[in-house]
Amino acid sequence: MKIKKEMIVLALVIIALSAYLALRRTDRTHYALPEIPPVDKKQISRLEISKAGHSAVLVREEDRWLLEDGHYPVEPAKADRMLDEVSGLTLTALVSESQSYERYGLDPAEALEIRAWAGKTLARSFAVGRTASTFRHTFVRLADDPKVYHAGGNMRGLFDSSPSELRDKTVLSFDPEQIHSIRIAEKEKAVFLERRPPDEAGKEASKNRDEASDGFGAKKDAWVDASGQPVSQEKTNRLISGLSRLQCDHFLENRKKEAYGDPVIEITLEGSESYALYVFDKNQEGYPAATSMSPYPFVLNDSWLNSLKTDILELGKPDAPETPATKNDAG
Repeated sequence: MKIKKEMIVLALVIIALSAYLALRRTDRTHYALPEIPPVDKKQISRLEISKAGHSAVLVREEDRWLLEDGHYPVEPAKADRMLDEVSGLTLTALVSESQSYERYGLDPAEALEIRAWAGKTLARSFAVGRTASTFRHTFVRLADDPKVYHAGGNMRGLFDSSPSELRDKTVLSFDPEQIHSIRIAEKEKAVFLERRPPDEAGKEASKNRDEASDGFGAKKDAWVDASGQPVSQEKTNRLISGLSRLQCDHFLENRKKEAYGDPVIEITLEGSESYALYVFDKNQEGYPAATSMSPYPFVLNDSWLNSLKTDILELGKPDAPETPATKNDAG
């Protein structure tokens, strides 16, 4: 009888403990996340990012984004990712109600305040803190809500950018296929290159099958110098490709290209439009440069520019025709 009573008591304890744990677990997870009204990113016209008294303001002008201070173009891909995060803000969990923000990077010294307007209407306002340990969530706080939440995505690295980091660093852009001539002036030397159909490029251009055909026997246009002699197709095409989507290291603030004197390298490319790159003497800032597409002087990457100089030197020499001797050596 005693054993039976003990078994009953034990069963009741197990049932009570199970019920307590179930209720406790329910209390911990039973909460409703705030509903965030959708925002059409195409309607967002202004985006403000503030941190500790400093701010970057992006404004939409037709189909592009500009920094309000200076009207500098913003990198399109970065602006688009920001709009995606703002318009698609999604809360995934409640993290804290303690209003202790420092551990989450949401204190006034570290938090990024994000505000987005659609016309004159404030469409979204929230604070971005540190990235969570999962690296797939970010601590956020909504305007007029003291709680800390998890939001989907890693937003900190995207929004924590200075105005100079937000600028579009593309300083020259064109379709390489439309370029038909190049003029290069370096100090006292000048090189002129022209794209010609294979029948007009001279017999020497067709001697090297790798450069004069597409690999299937069809002859391609060939680059020749001012005398009609073929030049390296590989180096010429590499030069054009590198210039067709040229990006700078950084811009030189409050400077004008006229302050740097005459360029030491000037490259002009002719296509449906004229495109030009001007490189000036190296100074303590690096290699100042400018282009026909950007009114703002900038600094080029040293290694890229050194590679450019090497290619220019090589392009000044006619492409050596393949001889029977070199064929024998190669085979």
